[in-house]
Amino acid sequence: MKHILLLIALAVMAFAAEAQESFKLGNISVDDFTQTSYAVDTTAADAVILDELQQSCLMIFDYRNRKYSERGNALISQSTISRKIKILNPQGVRYATVSLDYYCDKAATPRHTSAYVGDITAFSYSLKDGVVEKHALRDEDIDVRWLNDSTVRVEFTVPNVSAGSIIEYSYNTGKESVRPYMVDFAMQHEIPVVSSRCEIAVSSEQQPGMMREDWYGLLMAGKSKIKSTKNKGRVQLEATSKVSRPVRHSFDGGYSTTGHWSGTRIYADCIFHNFHGKNLPAVTAATPASEVAAISVILQDNK
Repeated sequence: MKHILLLIALAVMAFAAEAQESFKLGNISVDDFTQTSYAVDTTAADAVILDELQQSCLMIFDYRNRKYSERGNALISQSTISRKIKILNPQGVRYATVSLDYYCDKAATPRHTSAYVGDITAFSYSLKDGVVEKHALRDEDIDVRWLNDSTVRVEFTVPNVSAGSIIEYSYNTGKESVRPYMVDFAMQHEIPVVSSRCEIAVSSEQQPGMMREDWYGLLMAGKSKIKSTKNKGRVQLEATSKVSRPVRHSFDGGYSTTGHWSGTRIYADCIFHNFHGKNLPAVTAATPASEVAAISVILQDNK
């Protein structure tokens, strides 16, 4: 069990050639600050999401190929979520604070988790005298705490944010389970969205080259707002310990993820789904749930 947290930190090294362009932190220009109108209505908004991207890999992982375990299959997901937000007025500063919750069994001995949030990176940008100023989130500004015996909250506030600022943040999140579970991504929010993208790769190490669509289910809400494509390709995965930085020394009793695990690289055939929504209006209390643009994938092990 001691290897679980590192095993679920599966970093997607290469997506299919057709995959959408990755989110690039720091791609900020003076024009981003001077632009005041957008194709999506922002007149009543405190902030606007200029761009967001979720890249997810869902895999059926074969533990029987690992010398330290005789267990069978595990269902594993790893996602990188990146977002760029422009603060339109003082009320929008609240979007600089981000709270992320995940499941963790506090009573487990030795402590381990079947999920994680890590690799948090965040910046704020302001325009001063025609020059873009940049401020970075520090590791010590990331707060990790128990909400109860089964939930951990990771929270951070992007520094030096005021009306007119642009903020960017990125983080990884993942989960391991032996039971079916769902991975969700909302492309529409309580503030307007200029561009929202989602890339999902579904694979199985159990039978490379034989990924079947009955091993997962895909649900889409607000279909009319989303353009989607599907193709087959190959993905390279590698076990890493990158998740360690934000949660290191966060819990009493020596909870730490600073160890390294030298795993085998996995080259697996995948089914790729790409989704893109543009100029999505803010969600209100009157918006039916079925019309909110969102993606859900349920992974299951149909042996």
